[in-house]
Amino acid sequence: MTVICNDPHMPTARNVTRWLKAHSDFDALYNLALQDRLTIFEEQVIQFADDKSKDVQRVTVSSTKEKVQFVDPVQRAKLQTEVRMKHLRAGKPQKWGEASKLINKERR
Repeated sequence: MTVICNDPHMPTARNVTRWLKAHSDFDALYNLALQDRLTIFEEQVIQFADDKSKDVQRVTVSSTKEKVQFVDPVQRAKLQTEVRMKHLRAGKPQKWGEASKLINKERR
C-alpha cells in the first residue's frame, strides 16, 4: 500500500487507512489482497531457496584472471530445509510446531 500511496496521483496512506475503517467492503478486498500477497511470498521463499542459478559465479579479477565462486552445497541444503520447516511449522503447527511439555510432579 505504501508504495502505491507514494504515487502523487494516488490517495495518501492515511486516507486509505480511513477508508479501511469506514468501508467494510473495501476492507474485505484489501485483506484478500494481503492474503494473495502472502501466498505469492510463500512460493517465492521456496523459489529463492531452490534457485541455483547464482551458485557458481565467475568474477573477473584482472584482464587475464577469472575467479570462480561456489556456494556451499551443505549450506544450500540447510537453507532449503529451514525454509520448508518454517512453512510446515506455520501451516501444521500441531504436527510440526515446537513441542513444549510442562512436567508437574506432585510431592508426596
